[in-house]
Amino acid sequence: MTYAVRPTILYRLMKLNAKTRSTFILLVVVTMIIGTFAWEIVERLVGLITGTEIHLAVGPIGFDLRVLSVHIMVNPGTVIGVFPGIRIFRTA
Repeated sequence: MTYAVRPTILYRLMKLNAKTRSTFILLVVVTMIIGTFAWEIVERLVGLITGTEIHLAVGPIGFDLRVLSVHIMVNPGTVIGVFPGIRIFRTA
C-alpha cells in the first residue's frame, strides 16, 4: 500500500495483488451492476419524455453450464460503471 499526498488530504492507494484481488473484483462487479441499472433507468426516462424507445443494450452475454445459467445485457452503463469501481478501489 502506498500513500499519495493531495492538498490537505492523505490518501492511501490500494494496489492490486493476491490479497486484494477479491475486493477489486467485487467492487468492479457491483459498480457494473449499478451502472447497468442506472443506464436502464436513463433509457426509460428518455423514452417517457420523448415518446420513443431507445435500446443500446448488447447481449445477452454470459455462460450456460446446464445446471447454472448466467446472462446479462451489456449496455453503455455497464462499461461506464467499471471506472468508478477502479477509482474506489484505488482510493480505498
